[in-house]
Amino acid sequence: MQIDEGLDTGPVYLCEKTSIEPEETSTQLSERLSGIGSDLVVRTLDGIASGTLTATPQDSSRASLAPILRKSDGFIDWQSPVEKIHNRVRAFNPWPGAVTRFRGGSFRILKSKVGPLNVGSAEKVSAGTITAAKGYVTVRCGDGSQLELVEVQVPAKKPMSGSDFVNGMRVQSGERFEREDGQV
Repeated sequence: MQIDEGLDTGPVYLCEKTSIEPEETSTQLSERLSGIGSDLVVRTLDGIASGTLTATPQDSSRASLAPILRKSDGFIDWQSPVEKIHNRVRAFNPWPGAVTRFRGGSFRILKSKVGPLNVGSAEKVSAGTITAAKGYVTVRCGDGSQLELVEVQVPAKKPMSGSDFVNGMRVQSGERFEREDGQV
């Protein structure tokens, strides 16, 4: 784009759309976009140099500003729908991280997977409740769906699978995660 007085508001020469994959993290997306962007820069410079490209004004009504992320943005509210929590885990990896509290300490969820809706027991099980089974661990979200914890990191430890977390911490089904403010 051409530079003007605003922030990313100048006319655009070329753009390319790409979808975000369902399990793709911000780091993975950034790496993929760098390849797309480098090709786009070469094509744009060639087009400007040859006179075959002209800049098109942006539609400011479709613009949105991304706020600066703070560490507190990574705290998980288990009352939220599963898709929102899963997307925050993907977006906030590596920073500020998706953080929750368990047994009085904080830890990070590095990778998750959306699980099924548990229709039959939605009224009986509260958001943040853990279901630990052989080989996996899930957490009840506010919409009644389960979030599978694929990879987590306990403070001062290396990242580990959800099943290693369950085994190492001897997590019992029915225990609950808390928000960072100590609320459940």
